[in-house]
Amino acid sequence: MKYFVPSKTFLTGEYSVLVGGSALGLATSPCFEISYLSQKALDAFHPESPAGRYLKEKKQTLGVHFHDPYMSRGVQGGFGRSTAEYFAAAIPDLLAHRKGPLQIKEEYLSFFENEKVKPSGMDLLIQYLGGVAYVNPVDNEFKSLNWKFPDLDFFLISTGLKIKTHEHLDSLDLNRLKDLPQYSNQVIDAYLNKNSDKFLQAMQDWSRHLMDRKLTHFSALEFKQNLEKIDKIKLVKPCGALGADVMIAFFDHQHKEQVHSALRKEKMKIQAGREDITEGLVKYVG
Repeated sequence: MKYFVPSKTFLTGEYSVLVGGSALGLATSPCFEISYLSQKALDAFHPESPAGRYLKEKKQTLGVHFHDPYMSRGVQGGFGRSTAEYFAAAIPDLLAHRKGPLQIKEEYLSFFENEKVKPSGMDLLIQYLGGVAYVNPVDNEFKSLNWKFPDLDFFLISTGLKIKTHEHLDSLDLNRLKDLPQYSNQVIDAYLNKNSDKFLQAMQDWSRHLMDRKLTHFSALEFKQNLEKIDKIKLVKPCGALGADVMIAFFDHQHKEQVHSALRKEKMKIQAGREDITEGLVKYVG
């Protein structure tokens, strides 16, 4: 059987989650594809990656075949390959024990006990839940939602930039992030209340707070400014670690074809849109 783990992109909260805050994330296709072989595949994952550590601890003997759809697109970075690899290692155990989101997150984090700054595990849960994933570790609330704005559309655009997330996390001062959840919560509240105008305004404020804290790579800022010059784009937000790998560009749905044509003319690499929001791994192991 083949399993599919969606790509993930943070809408908001990518730094808030490191200090216990909530986040909204998109699960989109193309998906990472996973299947299993009768014989163990040597060195399927880097031994120090979360997937490699998992396989070593569990003494996994089943071979794993992992397909990254972005390789053929010439894209490296972003979209959750590392956590998809982890799921590839963990799926047999998840099927056997039917673990919930909290268990999945805690087991994942156990492989980072010796790290200076630990990941949140929320990106993992975005891929697990699918859809527009709402992850709230304070209230242990984890939901898959629909896209709530029929008149607002978006494209996810890969930048070609690459940041090594683990090295970036090691250099972070978490004290600089403590007040960020209040700003990402404004985006989440506007989304849950289906208010697209407030959503875009809160998203703009969130992006500005990240820039003010120098949490947006200078090359990402230049990429963002170029996208903002395109007619009919209402807002551009860098996503993920230092906003480097992926941009999300928002526009009115009625202008989708116009924006799409303009992006292609500028040779921008569109990876997904609203129609590509997809189910999570919970479909198979929940």
